[in-house]
Amino acid sequence: MKSFVIFLILMSSVLNAQEAIKVNFEPIAGSYIGESKKGLAHGVGEASGKFQSYKGEFQKGYPNGKGQMTYKDSTVYNGSFQDGFKEGKGTMTGKIVVNNKVKDTVLTGYWCNDKYCGNKYVTYEVNPFTTVSSYDISASKKGGDSIIIEVSSTSEGGSSVGLNSLSFSSSSDTANYQILSTVETTNKTITTIKFEGFPARIRVGLSDGSRFEADLIKNASWFIRLFVNK
Repeated sequence: MKSFVIFLILMSSVLNAQEAIKVNFEPIAGSYIGESKKGLAHGVGEASGKFQSYKGEFQKGYPNGKGQMTYKDSTVYNGSFQDGFKEGKGTMTGKIVVNNKVKDTVLTGYWCNDKYCGNKYVTYEVNPFTTVSSYDISASKKGGDSIIIEVSSTSEGGSSVGLNSLSFSSSSDTANYQILSTVETTNKTITTIKFEGFPARIRVGLSDGSRFEADLIKNASWFIRLFVNK
């Protein structure tokens, strides 16, 4: 009898420890069993919510890395995740919308910010209305909330070219941005922006009259370098 009581106490302690582990991704923030770090799901584990369940790799309370998500309608996605969302290569099996019709099928390819983007991993698209001399764009591998825009004059001894206008449009209701800093040198201007609401379209107008426009699809920290001839 005494051994049985001790067993119950130990089991209760284990369950309480598991309940204390937090999953930050709301759709699966119900129950969790697995590895943790500093009170958050971290490592390999399984989490279940009211309509979705997930098993695989976690980082800081979110599905990050390889895993499997099962949805309410029994559709299953196996592949890469970033901060809870499908990001990278994967396969979805089940009821999928194809040509505006729901079909039972298997879809393999790449996902960008939780949306299927085909057989090529596309993280951004530059609008053809862009008129800067050239540009270079890179995104962090992990999620982020910043955009750094560096504008450089390619002519020797040229004065700096800065931002004349800046705007964003996004399908997210929570999209907002804040300019944190602007640093100017002889022929370069660097602007750092805090942004929430990816995917989003960014429109940049420069003081020399040129412009840059692109769709930033991935939830990441972005570094955009724009080059102008003066």
